Amino acid sequence: MTGHGITVEPGPSIGDIKNAPTETPVEAPPVKPSPFRLERAGVDLAKFVLWMMAAFVLLMLVYMVYAEHQSDVILTSTFTHFQSTPADSNAFRLAVQQIETFQKSQRDFFHEILNMVLLNVLLPLLTALLGYVFGKQAGELGAAKEEAKAR
Repeated sequence: MTGHGITVEPGPSIGDIKNAPTETPVEAPPVKPSPFRLERAGVDLAKFVLWMMAAFVLLMLVYMVYAEHQSDVILTSTFTHFQSTPADSNAFRLAVQQIETFQKSQRDFFHEILNMVLLNVLLPLLTALLGYVFGKQAGELGAAKEEAKAR
């Protein structure tokens, strides 16, 4: 049989199927996912979370250093402004006090963000992942010991 330049061989006839042996194939055992792949995925995910934590800390430190530098620039310009103009010392003290209050609020903000993201989100996630990986390994070792005792 041909069609559009393709040759197709005829299949078995119905008579051939009726005379086929009636043996049923042996069932294959169920395949379980490899525990090493699951453990490897857990370890890789834990590494990813550790890298995220390190990157977050690094970015926050860079931003905090930048913000401190900007505050020092503002403080220096304020000091030079009050040195060049005759002004009362109360205005200078008030300006320095406002800048110090601003710096303290920035430090508190960074501390709260680090605390919230690292301690409340990423660290519990990392703990859960590592608990899964090491718990799975301990469970498999315990099962292997029980199996060895049973023999």
